[in-house]
Amino acid sequence: MKRGQISQVFIYIFAAIMIALVLIFGISLFAKSKDYGEEVDIQNFVQTISSKVNKLNNLEEGSEEVFSYAIPSKIDKICFASQDNFDKTKDPELASIYSSEKNLYIFPGNSYNIGKLYLEKNPVCISENLNIKLVKTKLGVNIVSEETIQECNNILFNKEDNIDILFIPENYNSIDEFTEDAKEYTNVLLSKEPISSNKNLFNVYSLNDLPEIDCTKDYVLMCDLTSTQKIALDCPHDFIVVLSKSSKLSGLRSTARPELKFMSISTGDNKLVMVHEFGHALAKLADEYYIPDFDDLKSLDNSPNCDISPCDKWNKNGCYETCSSNSYYKPSEGSIMEKYGFLSKNEFNDPSKKAILKNLEAYK
Repeated sequence: MKRGQISQVFIYIFAAIMIALVLIFGISLFAKSKDYGEEVDIQNFVQTISSKVNKLNNLEEGSEEVFSYAIPSKIDKICFASQDNFDKTKDPELASIYSSEKNLYIFPGNSYNIGKLYLEKNPVCISENLNIKLVKTKLGVNIVSEETIQECNNILFNKEDNIDILFIPENYNSIDEFTEDAKEYTNVLLSKEPISSNKNLFNVYSLNDLPEIDCTKDYVLMCDLTSTQKIALDCPHDFIVVLSKSSKLSGLRSTARPELKFMSISTGDNKLVMVHEFGHALAKLADEYYIPDFDDLKSLDNSPNCDISPCDKWNKNGCYETCSSNSYYKPSEGSIMEKYGFLSKNEFNDPSKKAILKNLEAYK
């Protein structure tokens, strides 16, 4: 081989080596640049979520904000954990490093304190894209993941900050049957004034599961509150309705616990019972029929639809005997708080409508 050809070969080899070095250096620089960019992105995420939590903690209870974040590929998962009711069994990896002084954990990575949290479902861990709703509660900001919300069927959604009603099944064998029943009860509820004119203030959900709920069925349907509330954590809710599959021959009566916004509804009853019980739960309306051995007369002083004679609470309406007790009077005869079904008026009377509207004002 001639000397010139040998020199040319060395030039090619040198050029190849230089190109290889440039490629290696460039790839390395790109990787470092990408890692640095992701690290900056994570720090921005921590600052942003911390800012949102602290902002919500200074707002009124019930304030909400939706937040999304594309989790970088180097991150396996992001966990939120509050000091109260932390369940160590949910995520052993998180439990091994959990500290009451931290409430945001990035795997792999660091832990942070992003402000006062109070998680109803504790902890909340997310491994894919982060889509969460932050909700201000009395004790701090609750975080609800999109994965949690998807455990519910959305029967009706109008907007955030609405009245959330959640139906939970009892004694059903089919999710489809339960969901259809929940839709029917929703339609009945929203058909009555003054609710029908304000249906845009409601969101309605049904649980996408058939949980075990302990309900006593001795003439009156009473479902266990504690276990039901735990189940309800999987869905947005202000009011809980346990829909119990029952025979029309069972004679099982539905109930409401207004102070807890909790209703136990028997499907063996007329569907209008949903309207009646919601009147109790939302506006603390009293029953306008006689209840034997009624012993809570003090509660009737605060009931919008019960009064002592001459019924000064609604002086332009009537004053008819018997409102839960024979000692109290009601503003009309035959309203839906007295009876419902065939040959009944199936409507709220004027004082009851006024009380319902007053409670709905907070959501406008």
